Amino acid sequence: MNLSAHKVARRAMVENQLRANQVDDPRVIAAFSAIPREAFAAGKAHSLAYADTSLPLGDGRFLCEPRVLARLLTAARVQIGDVGLDLCCAGGYTTALLAWLSAFAVGVENAGAFADAARRALEDLEVSNAFISESPPAEGCPAHAPYDVIVLAGGVREVPRAVLEQLSEGGRLVTVLLRDNASAGEGVATLYARHGSRFPSRALFDATLPPLDEFAAAPEFIF
Repeated sequence: MNLSAHKVARRAMVENQLRANQVDDPRVIAAFSAIPREAFAAGKAHSLAYADTSLPLGDGRFLCEPRVLARLLTAARVQIGDVGLDLCCAGGYTTALLAWLSAFAVGVENAGAFADAARRALEDLEVSNAFISESPPAEGCPAHAPYDVIVLAGGVREVPRAVLEQLSEGGRLVTVLLRDNASAGEGVATLYARHGSRFPSRALFDATLPPLDEFAAAPEFIF
């Protein structure tokens, strides 16, 4: 697929996958229109970059389904002056979207090959307000905390308290909480907000995303 074809596919994604599915925030629409999704994928995923599904990138990483990601970012209410955190950033697509929407974005990836790919893609697109940290995603990135927005664009069993505590007062975290005993990543998109030492959450919409093993629930010990 050439550059012109990718531009046509991106416009179709915005119109048919986003606008047609309750994504009406003009800034989110503008970000998805501006950031070339294909720049953050290689191989088969590159040619299918605008498919209406999550695309596997290998080693448990994937390009998040556009509709779900757009609705998560809309719910996060990312503001121009915010600092954002993207956990399990893979090739850096969500990090780039956060950087477009906010003042500064940090992507965290523990797989060195993906971290390097994310850095290259951001540099190629001249995204200067983003940083990629090669470190464990379940630990967040305390060095740049607090964050106004944290995005976990995958299916998770739980959000570690240590990550929630990196939110600023009033900060928001969005993710998809997997249902117990659900198959194929079925879950509920969920919004957390920080109010002092409390992190109340509310369900947003049903969503299916591949699980992120780094955020699997810790095993229970039976004595």
